[in-house]
Amino acid sequence: IRATPGGRIIGIPMINPYFLASELVTLLAFLLCLRHAARGGGPALLRLLAGVLFGLLLELATIRQLHAYQYGRFTLMVFDVPLSIGVAWGCIVYAARVFTDAAALPGWSRPVLDALLALNIDLAMDALAIRLGMWDWGMGLSAQYFGVPYANFWAWFWVVFSFSGGMRLLEALPGRFGPWLAPIGAVPLGLAGVM
Repeated sequence: IRATPGGRIIGIPMINPYFLASELVTLLAFLLCLRHAARGGGPALLRLLAGVLFGLLLELATIRQLHAYQYGRFTLMVFDVPLSIGVAWGCIVYAARVFTDAAALPGWSRPVLDALLALNIDLAMDALAIRLGMWDWGMGLSAQYFGVPYANFWAWFWVVFSFSGGMRLLEALPGRFGPWLAPIGAVPLGLAGVM
């Protein structure tokens, strides 16, 4: 720790209040989803936790392979990905699925609606988050969709569709273990679908 001639202290990371607020809201959403999933039993809890794992692995793979964007410094990081981003993915996918499972829809259309619901969240969230410095696409704030590449929205749709569709396919397997194994199997299926 040292002070610059202007009196600024170097070496103590400053906590960004927007990042902290985002992490706390994500934690609250996770706790609410966790409470809901606990009422649904083990398979529902596994679906939520698998969504978090999927989100973290997806973000790590995307950052490392594509170098299309980078995150700001959040409080809790898993390598170069904020833990809250993986948790948010889990919450978004879990909540979308709860909604579509309650709707009177044919099974094949539910992953599509899951993906569309998640995409609606990203249409608002991404354009705001880049303005707060949470992540940076490196293309300025006025390019494409308010500074967000159009391809990001196709990616969001495909990511959620792949994960949700994979989980629903595995749950339909005969036997009583499908609901327990589906969340675990959906992680590699979702990642393969994205790749």
